[in-house]
Amino acid sequence: MNEKQSETSHRAAAGDVATAPPDETSKGARRGRNGAQQTPLRILIADDSAPVRDSLARLLEDMGHQVRGAQDGTEAVEVAQRWRPDFVLLDIHMPKLNGIMAARTLRAQFPSNLMQLVMMSGVTLDEETRAGAKAAGFDNCIDKVFALEGLENLLNQSMGEGNAIKTAVK
Repeated sequence: MNEKQSETSHRAAAGDVATAPPDETSKGARRGRNGAQQTPLRILIADDSAPVRDSLARLLEDMGHQVRGAQDGTEAVEVAQRWRPDFVLLDIHMPKLNGIMAARTLRAQFPSNLMQLVMMSGVTLDEETRAGAKAAGFDNCIDKVFALEGLENLLNQSMGEGNAIKTAVK
């Protein structure tokens, strides 16, 4: 692991900024798949598993996004209120405050057009689970097994030209 990756992992695990050095992110734009410049998204990853947070943080940073981490639902709500991310990825099974309760708290304060809430689950996402997620205020659900593919699709949709942030649970 190089020095930058080590620093990123430490900051993501500690709930601090886990992103490229300021000179790289302060430019405020990155290249999308179509070559057009796009503003990086601010993404909060809330998961009690440090390896999950760290691996997702590295992948998202490699895509050009700004990332912070939280190890439980209470910390996720606090970081989201201060930092105002575009996306909050919430594991549903976390200590102190689970992802469902964190989503309800955040959704009461931030509408979907300001903050997308994405439920991450290691359990099967059946219709009942998805309906419960929608009722709690989640905009989307992704299975941790397929997290990268599902997350990349969501981020690309939200960054498309003239494409409003989606509000329906898929």
